Amino acid sequence: MCAVKNTVDPWVARRLGLTKTQSIASDIRLNNCLSNNDNPILERDERFYAHLDALREKQLHYAVQRSTYYAASGYHQFSTVNWQDMPLISQEVLRNQHLQMVCTSSSNIDRIVTLMSSGTTGDPKRVYFTRSDQSDTIQYFKVGMDSFTAPGDKVVIWLPNSRPGSISELLSEALKLGGKQPKCYGVMNHLSSAYKQLIEEKPDVIVGIPIQTLALAKYAEVMGTPIRVKSVLLSTDAISDTVVKTLEKLWHCKVYRYFGMTEMGYGGGIECEVHNGYHLYESDFYIEIINPETGQVVPDGTWGEMVITTLRRHGMPLIRYCTGDVTRIIPEKCSCGSNLKRIDRIHHRVKDPIELLPNQLLTRSELDDHLLALPSLLDYSVQYIPNEKEKRLIITIYYFGDTIHQENVLERLHQIKQVYDAVRSGQWTLEIILEEMLPSSCPSPMKRTIRTSK
Repeated sequence: MCAVKNTVDPWVARRLGLTKTQSIASDIRLNNCLSNNDNPILERDERFYAHLDALREKQLHYAVQRSTYYAASGYHQFSTVNWQDMPLISQEVLRNQHLQMVCTSSSNIDRIVTLMSSGTTGDPKRVYFTRSDQSDTIQYFKVGMDSFTAPGDKVVIWLPNSRPGSISELLSEALKLGGKQPKCYGVMNHLSSAYKQLIEEKPDVIVGIPIQTLALAKYAEVMGTPIRVKSVLLSTDAISDTVVKTLEKLWHCKVYRYFGMTEMGYGGGIECEVHNGYHLYESDFYIEIINPETGQVVPDGTWGEMVITTLRRHGMPLIRYCTGDVTRIIPEKCSCGSNLKRIDRIHHRVKDPIELLPNQLLTRSELDDHLLALPSLLDYSVQYIPNEKEKRLIITIYYFGDTIHQENVLERLHQIKQVYDAVRSGQWTLEIILEEMLPSSCPSPMKRTIRTSK
């Protein structure tokens, strides 16, 4: 059990509306040890829940008063009492009604993020932020980064950095507030360039996209230069245990997973030293898990689709927004001592699983766990062809350095019961394509999905 000092994080205390004795220790922040056995810092008592209920009521009232969408959709009829009866906001609604959801004048909007979904036609999703919304994001990032970095640390960031208010820019501001030295390179485009930057900078901490960071680590291993960093933070896409274990092995570092979505203002939650789920920023986000087929809230510990409600957003609040991510609320208290709610790692997207045989679903997460451990494999793609006459599963392997043999890939794939049973049934053909990835290229930064072709 970690020791806790009686210092106070004034930002968290102010946002939760708690007294000094009930707020959170500053040196451990939201996501590390929030209490010890003798002196709990943050109790989940009636007062705590009353504050969170008040935040939900306030955000709901704000949205109804200022947004034509919420006003016209009957949200004034709801409160925390009948919260679960309230309509769910689908991604299609966000795509079509984003302008009607805005709660302030255009002059107050400081940043608009356009989200293009792969395979989706029509209008993209657009998310609107005020400057205060972005300031909150900086605070989320500072809280998270302070938990495993120290003043003076050199932090290399390989995340989107092409526009003002980008995730890299906000993270950089947060790191500077904590006395760190950030260096933003944007999204990786070339493994060879990223490798050169890594050698030149010799960072203490790396922040990056999971598949790109893993590819860089494997590339560096082939190039033969030992890499040593203290820690790595991964975000923006699902993160398998295999990615974490491989990075820890190659770079002898601690790997942390961060969960955040653009729709949430990039905030969400982060792992603590125990590395068992994301501790949530409960003062800013209300999380529910629903059965995606019925829309009903499921008990803690049950896997389902995550639904979010932003509690302090000014530009475009989201009330019960369906994220499409499948996870669960972990019912047990974290062994680090935190009383904050945790969600498990994002297992897959609601639309991702493919049914190879009746009641046998295959997810990208399972493929990641079995394939990404192959030493020379940098990335892979999946194409699913469920035609009645010809059912095919095509796996394209992108490798560097030593040649990967099809037998090794097949062996890994046959360890997945759904794949093995499908091939053995004779109803499916498994095709493996090997393609060498050049150092002048890099795995795509886009969220990875299983492509379906008819």
